[in-house]
Amino acid sequence: MANVPDESAAVLSELARRIGEVEQRVLALEKTPSAFPEASAPSRQESEVPEPSPANSPTGIISILGRAVLGIALAYLFRAAFESAILPGPLLVSAAILYAALWLMMSKRLRPSDAFARAVYALTAALIFSPLVWETTARFHILTTTTAAGALAAFMIFGLGLSFRFDLRAAPIILALFVAPTAVLLVIDTGAVVPFVISILAVGLTVELGACFSNWPNLRPIVAAAADFVVWLMSYLLARPEGPPSGYLPADKLRLVSLPVALFVVYGASTAYRTLVRGLPITVFEFVQFPVSVALAVTGVAAATFDTTLPTLGAVTVALAAACYVTAFTRFRQDAQRRNSYVFSTYAAAFAVVGIWMLFSAAAQTAFFCLAAIITMLFGTAKKNPTLRYHATVYLLGAFLSGGFFPLLARAFVGANPGAITPIIWFAILTALVCYLTAWKLDGRLRQDHLVAFLAISLAASALASAAVILLVGLVARSRAPDAGALAVIRTALICASAFVFGALYARFKRIELVWAAYGALACGTVKIMVEDLRLERKEWLAVSLFLYGLLLVFLPRVLRGVSKRT
Repeated sequence: MANVPDESAAVLSELARRIGEVEQRVLALEKTPSAFPEASAPSRQESEVPEPSPANSPTGIISILGRAVLGIALAYLFRAAFESAILPGPLLVSAAILYAALWLMMSKRLRPSDAFARAVYALTAALIFSPLVWETTARFHILTTTTAAGALAAFMIFGLGLSFRFDLRAAPIILALFVAPTAVLLVIDTGAVVPFVISILAVGLTVELGACFSNWPNLRPIVAAAADFVVWLMSYLLARPEGPPSGYLPADKLRLVSLPVALFVVYGASTAYRTLVRGLPITVFEFVQFPVSVALAVTGVAAATFDTTLPTLGAVTVALAAACYVTAFTRFRQDAQRRNSYVFSTYAAAFAVVGIWMLFSAAAQTAFFCLAAIITMLFGTAKKNPTLRYHATVYLLGAFLSGGFFPLLARAFVGANPGAITPIIWFAILTALVCYLTAWKLDGRLRQDHLVAFLAISLAASALASAAVILLVGLVARSRAPDAGALAVIRTALICASAFVFGALYARFKRIELVWAAYGALACGTVKIMVEDLRLERKEWLAVSLFLYGLLLVFLPRVLRGVSKRT
């Protein structure tokens, strides 16, 4: 018995040793990675796969449509309450608007994957809100036009806020497609134009602020189209000298001037911010909307002030053209911004033409167009910028138009009385020759450069031919009055001479635009003989014209073929 304590102590020590071994093995197993990770725990990728939404199933879609129908049914109860007048009208309208807003707020509680349900809820809100505002304003006369316009803007902006916060992509477009037509209908039904113009401009301002940070790109054209239409409608209806039509409320001059300007400020500022500050390429929408807003602002202000502000508008437009030129050639120098440079320079040319037309008289217009043509051609050639050379042709055409050249050309080659050439036309001819000689210095590798040169030399040659017709008719008239046959022969002779001179110049200098000019003159001579000479009563004059034309047909191809053989 004395050995019992010793045996117990040995058993306890052995048990402690084995427990220690088990603990070490457990620790070792915990440190070793599992050989079957897939079986031990589901992967993170598998755990993140979203479960299919029940709203996207056929039964879920039917359920969503059923809820929308129930919502519209409740909206009809509000309409019945309006008709029965069981409660004060403003209270019912407020409750109905809150009810429509509730449907928008319900859409934000859905998951982003439930796009159909979100769109249906937004559509339900629009179907409740838009008829509500229209009927309570135009039919029940519960809302004033100012209150209705404010409600339309507030509801639309509320929807935009929810869309921005909870990524409701369909809601803004659906709301805009209902709110904008509702505003136009209320303008027609109530005759109050100004409140709804302000309402649509407020929505447009909100949308453009979001667009500055790349939000709602598809919404911008819808709201801009509505804003353009209501601003144009306001200027057309309310800025008449005799006053607005019957049924439309008049507006003061301040609003008729400020609202078109506000349209330009909204869309001009957003375009400038996106292109100049953020460096984004200009979109097709901005390319169209910016000049439209400028046109609506200029015409709106001019109509509201009965054209008394045309010089001021012209000066502003010319200043805008200068700003566009500076922006195009100083801010957009990188290849990635080439489209912005082309667009802004095109704006500059268009604004310059319109501004000069509004600012000066006809003679001064021609002088400034000539000056602009020479400057842009010289800079375009020196800087190797084809855009400026194209603009030079635009200004050159403007100079000949404002100088009255084309009516003069028609009288010289078609009319019975050739008229007289004015000094301002000579200035335009000199400008065309300067532009052509400047374009002559180009290497001619670009076909567009030859087109610029062709336009310049064609205008100069046409004007010189017209001056020659006037001079020859004047010389003939000293001895006797020229009849129609003599006048026709003079014209045919000058056209044939012009074609031959162009061919000879091509033989000497080998400029392709001279060939185009020669064949152009030949085509003009063909049309002239068919239209004028064949109708002459005295056939001896027709014989002379045909003789001259035949000589041209014989010798002009020989001259051109001789050049091609030598080259």
